[in-house]
Order: sequence, then C-alpha cells, then structure tokens
Amino acid sequence: MGTAPLPAPKPEGRAGKALPAIRWGVLAFFSYAAFLRVFALAFILYLSRGIDPGFPPETGYPEAGKYLARHAGKSGWTFAGPEIGYLGYHSGLRCLDLAGLVSPECRPFFGRQALAKTVLHFRPELYVTTYYPELTPGSPEYDPELAEKFLANYRMVHQIASMAGYVRIYCRRDLPWPPSSQESPGDALHEKPDGVL
Repeated sequence: MGTAPLPAPKPEGRAGKALPAIRWGVLAFFSYAAFLRVFALAFILYLSRGIDPGFPPETGYPEAGKYLARHAGKSGWTFAGPEIGYLGYHSGLRCLDLAGLVSPECRPFFGRQALAKTVLHFRPELYVTTYYPELTPGSPEYDPELAEKFLANYRMVHQIASMAGYVRIYCRRDLPWPPSSQESPGDALHEKPDGVL
C-alpha cells in the first residue's frame, strides 16, 4: 500500500505572492513613520526645554509689564501696544491691541497708518512700544507733524533697554503719573533717562 502523493499546490500567480510582501512593506513604512514622528517630537522638546514660547526677556516686554503692574496695576487703565502678550499678562491692565487681534476696532487702522496716529484716535491712558519711527527724527518714516501732536498729548514716563532698542511707556499728559500710590518712595523711574526726548 502506497501513499498517494500530495496534490501539488496551484500556482497563485504574481499577485498572490506579492500581497504578503506589500502588507509587510506598508506595515514597515507606517511603523518607521511613527518612529520618526515620536523621535522628532522628543528632539523638539529636548531643544526647547526652558524656552519661553513668548518674547524672550531680552525684548524688555516682561519688565515693562511688571513695571506697569507696580505703578498702574490697580488704576483700571488701558494700555495700547502692537505686542500685548507679555504686557497684558504681567500688568493686569486692559489692553487695546493695535494689531487688531484682540481689539477688532483697530483692524481698519493697522498697516494703513502710523501706530501713534491710531493711539491718538483711541486715546488710551498708556502706550507701550518698541517701534516708534514716526516719532524719531532721522528715521525715513519720521512725521514731524504727527510727532508734535503725539508728544503734545503723551509724555514718556519710562523706558527699558532691550536687545531690540528700548521699550517706551507713554502716558497721556492730562493724567497723573503714577496713577496710584503704588510708587515706592525714592523711585526715580519717572525721571527722563539720558538722551530721551
């Protein structure tokens, strides 16, 4: 008695043999892509450890916000500025966002006229900025009429040196500075620094 030979498998053709290879290829591709995403995220987190996602302190905005909190924090005043993140966070004051993201009433003015002109239109109690070419003689954007009108309505009460130049804080001339009794005795910060208008 012999054993019958097993029937030969039917040839599956090329498609039948390629299907498991394609599956393994797709699985390998997506596994590798997931690994790369995890590695890239871990690398980004490693590089960004200890970095504040906002303006670095070298810009002067955190110090300006803290200065406003010390000297005008309980006044209920509004400050205007093109960069409001650190200022609003540290000062606790209401803000008028000259870029128009938080204050949509400023959108029609942003990019169409000088920031100082927009400040004169809305008349907030304070204006904080590092960008003031329309007020700086010798600048290509200097506007003597606007500078004269702005400085007739606002006075600089403080400036903070930063890597980008100076952060300047202006207060309306019809208001007292500081607005509250939060000023510490012997603090000469409202004296004009050297070289200031």
